[in-house]
Amino acid sequence: MERIILHCDLNNFFASVECRNHPEFAGKPVAVCGDAAQRHGIVLAKNEIAKRFGIKTGETIWQARGKCPELILAEPHYETYLSLSKQVQAIYSDYTDLVEPFGIDECWLDVSGSTLLFGSGKSMADSIRERVKKEIGLTVSAGVSFNKVFAKMGSDMKKPDGTTLISKEEFREKIWSLPANEMFGIGEKTYKALCKRRILTIGDIASCKPSTMEYFFGKNGLSMWENANGRDLSPVSPVSYRPPLKSISRSSTLCRDITGEEEILAAATLLAQDVGQRLREQRLSAKNICLGLRSSSLEWREYSLSLPSPVRGTAEILSHIKHIFRSRQTLQRDIRSVSVRVSDLTADHLPVQLDLFADTQKEIRQETLEQTVDDLRRKHGFSCLMPAVCLGRDFLNTQKPTRCAFSRS
Repeated sequence: MERIILHCDLNNFFASVECRNHPEFAGKPVAVCGDAAQRHGIVLAKNEIAKRFGIKTGETIWQARGKCPELILAEPHYETYLSLSKQVQAIYSDYTDLVEPFGIDECWLDVSGSTLLFGSGKSMADSIRERVKKEIGLTVSAGVSFNKVFAKMGSDMKKPDGTTLISKEEFREKIWSLPANEMFGIGEKTYKALCKRRILTIGDIASCKPSTMEYFFGKNGLSMWENANGRDLSPVSPVSYRPPLKSISRSSTLCRDITGEEEILAAATLLAQDVGQRLREQRLSAKNICLGLRSSSLEWREYSLSLPSPVRGTAEILSHIKHIFRSRQTLQRDIRSVSVRVSDLTADHLPVQLDLFADTQKEIRQETLEQTVDDLRRKHGFSCLMPAVCLGRDFLNTQKPTRCAFSRS
C-alpha cells in the first residue's frame, strides 16, 4: 500500500493566535515580540500583513519598527499557544493515530490506513483545514505526499491556508527545479557548500552519483540524494511516542552585560540548579556538560567536558562548570547571555561503575538535600529558594523561568 503522508503547519501560529484573540488587530501589521526590558526584544512571529513590510522572525524590535512604524507589538502567551496546539492535534487524531509533532505548530500525519473512512489524502487535508478554521479559528497549510520530506515541502508552497499535493508521478516536475536550500533538511552552511560544487537545485542533487554526495558530505550527503529522489522512508511516529531525551539545556539573556568570573558563575549557578532539577525529574544522569557564553557583540562560544561517570546532582554539575570556565573560557568581551547544557544522558536504573574512593554517605546526604529543594520548588515556585551567590544580582531575572530546551534529536 502506498503511503499517504500529510504535513500540517499552523500559519504564523503565535501571531495568528494574538490576532484571533484581539479583533482590534484586524487588518493591521502585528508581530509577537519578546520583552525588550529583559533584552529578549526580537520578533518571534508576524502576521501576513507584517510580512509584506519585509519583517522577519529573529530581527530586533527596532529593525522591525524601522520597516513598519505602525507595527503592533503583541506580548507572547505561551500557555495559550500550547493549549491551542493540543486542541489542533486532537483534530488530527480524529483521522489517524500516527501523528508526529514537529514543534508546537507542525505535525506529520500518516493517513495511509484512513482512506476508506475519509477519502483521499487531499480530501483529508482539506477537511482538516476547514475544521481547524471553524473549530479553533486558525488556518493551516497542508502538504500531501508519499513521504515526510515532500509533505513538509508541500505545506510551504501554498501559504496561508492551502493544500499542495506532491505525487510520485509529479514530484520531479514540482520539486527538482527548486533551489537546493528549499529541500527540507538543508541549511545555510550546507547550501553554500553545495553551491561551491555547482549543485544549485534539488534536481542537481538528484542527478549526482550517491557515492559523490557521500564523498563530499558524508552520511548527510547520501541522505540528501535519497530525499531528492523521493526515497525518504522515515516513519511517522504514533501520537503517544516520545523519543529518548538527548540533552537538556537552560539559557538566559541577562538584564545587562556582565564581566568577570564572579558574575558569570552566578548566572551559571542559577541555570545549573534548573538543569539539575530537570535531570532528577526525568530520572537521568549526564556524562557531558557544556557551558555556553554569548558576548555583547553576539559572538558565541561553547566549552564542554566529558566525564568518566554520569552525574545528576546540581553541586556536581556546578563544580564541573566552574572547572570548564576557569580552564577554557577565552571570550574577552562582556557577556550578554549564558547557557548550561547536559548531554550523553543515561537512565538512572542502568548500572554504572562506582568509584571505590567516593564518599558515598556524603553523596547520599547531598542528593537528599537537592531532592528536598526540588520538592519545595515544585510546590512554591523555582524562586522560593535561591543560591546565596545569586541574591542581589541586578543582571539576573529570578522571578521568571529561563528558556528551557529538551532535545530528542
